[in-house]
Amino acid sequence: MFADPQSVTINSVAQSLVRIESKGLSSTYRTVDGTYLFRISHQISKNRVRRMVRIDKYAVIADPITGANSRQTFGAYIVVDEPIGNGFADADIKYVLSGLMTWLDSTAQDKMLSDQH
Repeated sequence: MFADPQSVTINSVAQSLVRIESKGLSSTYRTVDGTYLFRISHQISKNRVRRMVRIDKYAVIADPITGANSRQTFGAYIVVDEPIGNGFADADIKYVLSGLMTWLDSTAQDKMLSDQH
C-alpha cells in the first residue's frame, strides 16, 4: 500500500493528498480543500489486470455568458493494461511506461491539448 499522505507537485506547488478511502485494490486520496482527488486502482478480470493512476481537479468556474458559477472537474490518468500469468515482465512494462512519460513532454502536451494527432 502507498504511504499516506501522497504528494503530487502541480505547477511547482506540492499538493498533500490524504487517504480518504481504501477498499479492495483501490485507494483514494484528496487535498484538504477538495481541489484535487488522486486515485490508484487495480482491476483484475479473468485474463487481464488494469492498473490506473488518476488525478482529478475540481474548480468553481463562471459561465462566460450567464456568469453563473458551477462546479467543474477534469481528470488526467494513466492506465497499464496487461495480461495475467504468462504475460510481460515488470521490466518490459516499465520500459514502455517510461517511454510514454518521456514522450509526453511540454511540447507533446501542447500539441495534444490543441487537438493534434
